[in-house]
Amino acid sequence: MKIDTFLTDYKPPDVVAKYFSYEYLCNDKEGRVVMYVDFGNLDLKGLWLAAKPSDGIKTAMLYGERDIKQLHQNNKK
Repeated sequence: MKIDTFLTDYKPPDVVAKYFSYEYLCNDKEGRVVMYVDFGNLDLKGLWLAAKPSDGIKTAMLYGERDIKQLHQNNKK
């Protein structure tokens, strides 16, 4: 996988996309990013067994890069 096209080409595995909810909601009054992560309903062991460790690392990288991109866009405003 090429790092230059990682944000556009990589799609998390179905099991990760379905059972790990991590979403951008909005910005607060001071411009900070508000994220939603549903840890209460997360079956971490089941997710670990259903996906490869490399999928977890790639998905975490994807979410981190998306967050950084969102922060840069917000700072330009």
